[in-house]
Amino acid sequence: MTVLSFHPCFPGDRYIHCAGRSLTEDKKAAMGHATAVILHQACGPALYAEAQKRCRHVFPDFSTRFTYPGKIGQAELFSKIGVAHPETMTYKTVKGFFETHKAGRPSLDFPLVFKLDKADEGHGVFPVTGPEDLPPLLDKARAWERTGQAGFLLQRYVPPFFGVLRVVVIYKKFVAYWRVAGATTGFAVNIARGADIDDQAHPELREKGIAAVQAVCKKTGINLAGFDLIFPAARPESGPLFLEINYYFGRRGLGGSERYYTLLTQEINRWLKDRQIAA
Repeated sequence: MTVLSFHPCFPGDRYIHCAGRSLTEDKKAAMGHATAVILHQACGPALYAEAQKRCRHVFPDFSTRFTYPGKIGQAELFSKIGVAHPETMTYKTVKGFFETHKAGRPSLDFPLVFKLDKADEGHGVFPVTGPEDLPPLLDKARAWERTGQAGFLLQRYVPPFFGVLRVVVIYKKFVAYWRVAGATTGFAVNIARGADIDDQAHPELREKGIAAVQAVCKKTGINLAGFDLIFPAARPESGPLFLEINYYFGRRGLGGSERYYTLLTQEINRWLKDRQIAA
């Protein structure tokens, strides 16, 4: 049995370096002869599709990631599987926004949150307190379209009870911690922008958040991602509400990259063991 890896931190029986390189016929053939294929988090849809086509056992499971891409796709996913999330309106283009709200209908109920479709880790997220905030944000969306990207959403702003709960799933390991606004944090409560980490507060809500994420993972097959959730300030017991899924996430809340790769290696080995595959 052969474990073929595209992940530099998990060499397996054979490691293939594929970053920035085309997928050759030799590499495709290697996947066809492997018992299991291990992919890296930055894996693109072409590599994932080939791995799925040629090998029965592939980690991570990115089927949902590529079937429901970006924040627009995630909003569709949340609705489809009945996951609680803030009311969301999606737009594929700025032109589509104006066509949707022609003559001011349907009306927008402020405050809202503006999110560029495929911006990650708090980038491209802005508050919309009233109609005067929209024109510059629509200009950002136009600039986004000129780069070849497109799409944005408007989401009802729900004041959080205690920051944003990040729940990371690494196969069967679930880790939850709060991201809480710090002195220099902007609107998006993000660690890269100065948010503080708290993995002790409100343990009952953290456990509730983990249970909610476990249920979503069971429905979707997601086994490597960071989920962002909030509990509404008005009624925290009614939460959680799902905000988004990050398939390529920061590691500081997990104790840094070294700790993350230790957890990842442990869980890949557990995934292989569950399938009776020896690494």
